[in-house]
Amino acid sequence: MGISRTELNILDQALEDHTALWELVWSLKNIFPGRSELELAGIAKQAALSLFEKGWITVYKVKSWASGQLEPTPLSSQDFKQIVADDKFWRVGNPADVDSPYFVAAATDEGQRVYMSLKPEDFSAPP
Repeated sequence: MGISRTELNILDQALEDHTALWELVWSLKNIFPGRSELELAGIAKQAALSLFEKGWITVYKVKSWASGQLEPTPLSSQDFKQIVADDKFWRVGNPADVDSPYFVAAATDEGQRVYMSLKPEDFSAPP
């Protein structure tokens, strides 16, 4: 199928719910035990960008912690590349800063179709 265990994990997270980017980082702790948050963020960024470019996930901006309101239009590829380059969106923000935007990943219909078509051996792919 051509999906790494890291990509599979992120796609799974994006299928469950709108998943904050820092949650994607946290979800990799079981795959890469002992890695630093910085290393995990780098791995998550690379995998999320790959999934985004394949059209299997999309990313939305949430206006603020306080509102929890998604902006209705997903990010463009160029916008997401800027988000990938900015470490602050891959770490948990200061909970007191309720007016800060953050970004969430969600599976696309194509991502869901791909996930549902995976075979058992795809779930044991290397990281």
